[in-house]
Amino acid sequence: RHSPALATEKAKDLVAMAAVRAVHANPVRIQTTDVDDGALVIGGGLAGMTAALTLANLGHPVTLVERENRLGGQLHNVGFTVETPDPQTRAEQLAAQVSHHDRITVHLGATLASFSGVGGRFRAAIQTAAGERVPVSAGAVIVATGGHEAQVREYLYGEDTRVLLQGDLSRALSGGEETLAQSPFASARNLVMIQCAGSRDENRPYCSRICCTQAVKNAIRLKELKPEANIFILYRDIRTFGMHELLYRQARDKGVVFIRYELPDKPKVEPAADGLAVRVTDATLNETVLLQADAVVLSTGIAPNANAELAQLLGVPLDSDGFFQEQHPKMRPLNFMKPGMYLCGLAHGPHFIRETIAQAQGAAMRAAAYLAEKQRASKLTRVGVNKRLCSFCGLCVSACPYGARVMDYEERVARVLDELCQGCGICAVTCPNKATQQYTFEHKAVLAEVDAAALGL
Repeated sequence: RHSPALATEKAKDLVAMAAVRAVHANPVRIQTTDVDDGALVIGGGLAGMTAALTLANLGHPVTLVERENRLGGQLHNVGFTVETPDPQTRAEQLAAQVSHHDRITVHLGATLASFSGVGGRFRAAIQTAAGERVPVSAGAVIVATGGHEAQVREYLYGEDTRVLLQGDLSRALSGGEETLAQSPFASARNLVMIQCAGSRDENRPYCSRICCTQAVKNAIRLKELKPEANIFILYRDIRTFGMHELLYRQARDKGVVFIRYELPDKPKVEPAADGLAVRVTDATLNETVLLQADAVVLSTGIAPNANAELAQLLGVPLDSDGFFQEQHPKMRPLNFMKPGMYLCGLAHGPHFIRETIAQAQGAAMRAAAYLAEKQRASKLTRVGVNKRLCSFCGLCVSACPYGARVMDYEERVARVLDELCQGCGICAVTCPNKATQQYTFEHKAVLAEVDAAALGL
């Protein structure tokens, strides 16, 4: 703005570049496809039921597939949580709402037998418990297949009945003194909890995020029911983030003892004459501590279900830990790379109940926004292929992150699936023969634009 003459010259150059580019531009044919109004939800746990109800309440027909014979998923295995005092009742209430909703079709004891199509026009077949194959058409798909409490083979778990999991303790404490009296913890006066059991190591390197809060709230509940109990929590890092930090402080105030250990010196659990002997090297004191325990409780975290077969069928990736991989952890945390496909809940990774509900509602809203477009138009910036120049090398197929390039072995050319192409241009850059060109960015037009800028035409 301080040099009007230079600004005018720059404007002239930009107009000249645009004019030269327009001369070499080719018309782009817009392709439209109809979008099915329904949605397919895979998984009938908390995330799947929440997503299905959200979509159905927005007016979309939903098909829900659950491989077990009842809805609810892991809610049936959780004794109590900080956010939900009675998960079983909540599971029954949600299951009743889903089962009686006139826009939701539920298939229990069923699996996905086949899957094909593109966003807006997915085609699937469901294998029911009766052995029938039910065809399903859907415009969007939500994956909510859940996870499960991880199992370990250390600290004598599976060998000694006094070594249990946090889930066992949570269920024992869920009904107060009545359920506690009928559990293996009824006579336990000295109890040791070991955090990160089978987690954050070479076999399972990730943190499940919920384990510390689960251990602390179980310790608080047990202290309330049995104030005389001695509770020790052996931890590597206490991760009671957010407002859950108040639970950690409350546990310390009630007399729960926290001892920090490091991975090279993991605790050792051995049978003893009067119970179990737990040896741990206190990382703060740098001394070995011997604890006598009536019971040992392991925090094992959350493990993914067997997702490989379903991921291959759907054509979506898994991360290195076995959970479904989102498109981008910050920008698109609920989307797959494939348009019209979304994920939520424990299928995505370990989450608290509140986070699972928020994710499920978010995935449902994204799917609803996608389904709201009755017709979807192909991208203006998608790519095309010059068959004469294509050498059938396949580099574009391996480079495309959206699966929009396929090899046509009959005509020996790498084709473009217009419905999947997002116009990123990666395949056009990869192509060694310039056979792949991006519409609105053809080579002649771009080079002419560069010449106009360089020569000042």
